[in-house]
Amino acid sequence: MKIYRLLYKFLMVSFSSLFILSSSPADELWVYDTSLKADVLFWKAVFTDYHNNQYIIHDAENLKIIYKVVTFDSSLSDYKKEKHLEKVKDEIKEILLDLPRKEGGLEDLSHFEQYLIDLFGTPLKQDMLKRASRQIRAQQGMRNSFEEGLARSIPLIPFMKEIFRQQKLPEELAYLPHIESSFNPRARSKVGAAGMWQFMRSTGRLYMKVNRIVDERYDPFISTQAAARLLSYNYQKIGDWGLAITAYNFGLAGITRAVKVHGSDYMAVRESFNHRKFKFASRNFYPEFLAVLEIMQDYKVYFPEVQAVEPEANVRYQLKQRVKFPKLAQLLGIGLNDFKELNPAYSSRAVKGRVTIPPGYWVNVPIESDLAKLEMNLQILADEENQEQEIQQSQQAYTLLKAPALNQTEPSKEKPVSTPLIDYQKPGVVTDESSWNDYLPIWHENLSNMNKERSELTRQLHNDLLTKLAITNGNITVFSNETLGHYADWLRVPLWQLQKLNGMGRRKTIYQGQPLNLDFSHTSAEDFIKKRFNYHLEILNSLLEEKELVNFVEYQIHPGESVWELARSRYQVPLELIQYFNMNSDMNRLYPGDILRIPVFQTNKSAEETL
Repeated sequence: MKIYRLLYKFLMVSFSSLFILSSSPADELWVYDTSLKADVLFWKAVFTDYHNNQYIIHDAENLKIIYKVVTFDSSLSDYKKEKHLEKVKDEIKEILLDLPRKEGGLEDLSHFEQYLIDLFGTPLKQDMLKRASRQIRAQQGMRNSFEEGLARSIPLIPFMKEIFRQQKLPEELAYLPHIESSFNPRARSKVGAAGMWQFMRSTGRLYMKVNRIVDERYDPFISTQAAARLLSYNYQKIGDWGLAITAYNFGLAGITRAVKVHGSDYMAVRESFNHRKFKFASRNFYPEFLAVLEIMQDYKVYFPEVQAVEPEANVRYQLKQRVKFPKLAQLLGIGLNDFKELNPAYSSRAVKGRVTIPPGYWVNVPIESDLAKLEMNLQILADEENQEQEIQQSQQAYTLLKAPALNQTEPSKEKPVSTPLIDYQKPGVVTDESSWNDYLPIWHENLSNMNKERSELTRQLHNDLLTKLAITNGNITVFSNETLGHYADWLRVPLWQLQKLNGMGRRKTIYQGQPLNLDFSHTSAEDFIKKRFNYHLEILNSLLEEKELVNFVEYQIHPGESVWELARSRYQVPLELIQYFNMNSDMNRLYPGDILRIPVFQTNKSAEETL
């Protein structure tokens, strides 16, 4: 009997200690209802305390109720594990239904029976025990899986957070794959959900390429962009992050129906929505996320030995010519299997060379690749294919012209001649309006002229910056790299005063493009502008250090493109710098056809020549 009492106390103390160890999310956006506390603690224990060979037998509705923890030998088959778990659940069910008869103490109680009486409290209610007997569930521990996913996630999280920030979304959403796939980009569920973000094929096609050539659900970068857009859409439709995240699991249509009945409040929907498919997994998806969020605030407390799994360094490259996958691997000097590892999104049909990859598709290439040489070889290959097709066309036309008619009384029947694939471009993709040749003369001008040109560009940039930082009726618009703490410091006022002035409560998070009211009671507007302007000049100077600015490329955004990707892989220019050169554009809300000014430097000339 003491053993089960100790187990009960251990579980409750474990939950309490977990709650004490974890600080609640700093941003009040993720502050949750106290009624979710037990559920969040349960999932934190699942992720951090219980290993994959352990199963928690618990109540599916009240996660405070833990019956047993079953530990299996790793050599046991899944079938035998399942049979044993069913046996344990049946035994607990039988004991629960028989427990009221033994409550009076007329019979000796087993240790487990006394533990259950302590767990449910006295006097026992028969209807409550009957309901509990129908809600017995087994949850596998996930510590091993979570730690493996954590190791994979560490190098990915920074760029994933940047994607969410670009979309003006909470960056913590980048942690969702811990629940979906343990950050395994090749994960595939029994129902067909695929990739790190577990998109179904039908949903994936709304945001990515899912075809016989490539399935971008397996591309960590593109699928993260897609997940950001989907989560943003969910939130726009519902207006509650708990429901928007739940909709990612359950589906937006179902949650929208629930909102119409119960309102856009997560707790109201969770407690009252009755649908045959809104079961344990969907009800617990958001509490799981909250548990992950608290773990990730200081994951080394829970996983002190975790070591990041660094992916192989690569560069994303957009094809300008049609080419087959094996040929591309050959041109890069990389083995086909290794190239496939770098590009898990490409189908086996594409990898085997049975289909051709069209222009506009992205591939990952080794970071040491000579992209200029690759461009040249691809162009040579395309020219050779075009010449071969022209020859074949000419031979076919000549043969048809010279062939005698089989029957002089009937006209000869000629087969249509196919048109050669010359100057092929992906439909809807517009190349840069300006070519590199437009800028060649600048490279050959003398140094004094170049400095004069740079001086004019710098003056224009400074004027644009002053315009962007202007104060209008005591208001400003938040710009890149600025925080509420900066404003408080420049204005010489406490932070809470700005929060109160702008109706922000205790929230400190601001976003680019957000209008803010300012308090100039302790400093002048001119002094504030000077400090703000100098702050951005320091950033610009650090970004432009040892770079020779010569001109701009006016780049037209193509469908599906990301500014982050353009900055990192195509132009090798810091994203912050592009923001400064496009102060009237919202980097988070760019659409196909929008024009961006990309700075051109002597140091990235080689990158420009590969366009």
